[in-house]
Amino acid sequence: WRHRQVMLRNRELGRRIAVRTDELEVANARLSALAITDGLTGIANRHALERALARGWQRCLHSGESLAVVMADVDRFKQFNDTHGHQAGDVQLQRVAAQFAREVAGVDELAARYGGEEFVLILPGLSEAAAMQRAERLRLRVARVLEDAGLPGSISLGVAAVVPSADSEPAALMRRADAALYRAKQAGRNCVERAGDSASL
Repeated sequence: WRHRQVMLRNRELGRRIAVRTDELEVANARLSALAITDGLTGIANRHALERALARGWQRCLHSGESLAVVMADVDRFKQFNDTHGHQAGDVQLQRVAAQFAREVAGVDELAARYGGEEFVLILPGLSEAAAMQRAERLRLRVARVLEDAGLPGSISLGVAAVVPSADSEPAALMRRADAALYRAKQAGRNCVERAGDSASL
C-alpha cells in the first residue's frame, strides 16, 4: 500500500512538473517574441531588423543575389500628432505598420519599425528595380488606407540594393536607403526615390 501511495505521489508530481515546464516554455516563447516585437505596432522592432539584415546579407553574399532595403518615413508626422493628438498618431502608425506587414512575401523578408515614424523592409533576393515596384505599391496602399480611415497622411520611401561582397557592409546599404529617403522628402514627400548606381558602398 505504501509503495502504491509513493508511486501515485510520484506520478502526480511528474504531471505537475510537466505542466509547469509547458507553462514556462510558453512564457519564454512570449518573452522572446516581445524582445523582437515593437510594442505599439506589433511588427518587428529595430533589434529584429538588425538580425534580419545580417541574415539577408549573409544569404545574398553566398548566393550572389541582390539585397534590397526600403526605408520609409510617415510624412509630417509631428504636425499630424500636434493637430490630432498622440492617440490618433498611434493609430496612424499602426495602420502604416499593418501595410508594411502585408508587403512581406517570403520567409526571409521582414517589415520592421525602425524608430519613431520610420519603417523598413528587408528584401533579400530583390533587385533595386523590383524593390522600387514594391515600394511604390506600398506607398499607394498606405495613402489609400489612411484616406479610408479619415487619417490624412502619406509616406516617403527610399530604396537601395546591392549584391553584398566581402569588402562591403550592411550598414552602408542602410545609409544609402536613408539618403534616398531624404531625397524623397526633399522632392516633396509622398514619393519613392532610389539610391542608384552612383552611390557607393
